[in-house]
Formats: sequence, structure tokens, C-alpha cells
Amino acid sequence: MKITSILVVISLLALLLIHSGCVEQNGDGTSLSFTTIKISDAPSENFSHINVTFSQVKIHRAGNDTQSGWIIFDMEPKTIDMIYLHDHNLSEALGMQNISTGNYTKLWIVVDKATGVLKQTGENITFHVPSGDLKIQQAFTITEGNTTIDVEIDLDRSILYVPQGSVYKLLPVISRIKIEHGDGETEELDIDE
Repeated sequence: MKITSILVVISLLALLLIHSGCVEQNGDGTSLSFTTIKISDAPSENFSHINVTFSQVKIHRAGNDTQSGWIIFDMEPKTIDMIYLHDHNLSEALGMQNISTGNYTKLWIVVDKATGVLKQTGENITFHVPSGDLKIQQAFTITEGNTTIDVEIDLDRSILYVPQGSVYKLLPVISRIKIEHGDGETEELDIDE
């Protein structure tokens, strides 16, 4: 009876380790990391709401092997009120996926559209998003275990008002990337684009 109980506990622990991303591997023996891409922001003083729709997240793995190339995260388009995130000290997950460990060189987040509400007047604004992408050209490493990459947008520096035609543009500026590795180490990359 005791041996059966011990075997059940060992089996449950093994399953827990496999599903936590700690020991999962590709068919070719390389390790996987359950990776989450999150978005957060620095505040904007002029807006009470800024709703941004993100439709795709992809990262580029460096190298000359068969594992190199673009990896597109499984996700549905998601509209997020960036001011709400800041006011409540939150970040929002955009996509989660098991990906190969290794060195990565690019993180791109596709922005479909953005709207906002001016704080002083309550006027609804539709932003023009010229580039359509947050393109981060920054080397980073994905290690074994669960990895979380939090991308912080500096909203005040991202919003441009063009008086000719009264057009608001959203040109997303990344202020910081925080990477939490599976071993508990945290890496912060200050970006100034």
C-alpha cells in the first residue's frame, strides 16, 4: 500500500515538472521553454483611455540550424486599455507558447488599431498607426523553464499630434523589456527608440 502511494506521488511530481516547462524537449532533443509575451505601459497624461488592438506576436531565433527563423505565437487579436494597465499596475499576456531555448534577435508585436479618449474634453480619438508594428531589434536569450517577457510601452513618447489635419499618430516607443527566466533570474533591458 505504501509503495503504491509513493509511486503515485512520484508520477504526479513527474507530470507536474513536465507540464511546468522545466523538462520538456523537442523531438530533436533541444529544450523547450513555455514563454509568455506580456505588454505594459508608462502613463499618458492627456488621455483617460488608450485602447490598442494587438493581433500578432512573433520572435526570431538566431542561428544556422533548423531551429532558426520566425516563431509566431498562437493568439487571438486582443484589445487592451493601456491606461487601465498603468492605473492598476498590471501587464497583459498577449501570447503563450512552448518555444525552443536559445538566442533570439527580434520581437515583433503587430498593432492593428488604436483609439483613445482625451482626458480634458472626453473626445474619442482614432489614432493613425503608420508602422503597424512594434519592432524590437534586441538580442535576448530564452532559457529552460517558464519565461516571461514584459514589453513596456512609453505612451507619452508614442503619441504624436499633427496639427495639420488634427491627426493623432501612435508610433509605439518601447521604454523597457523585462525578462523573467525559468531559473528565477530577471533581466531588464532599457530601450530608447
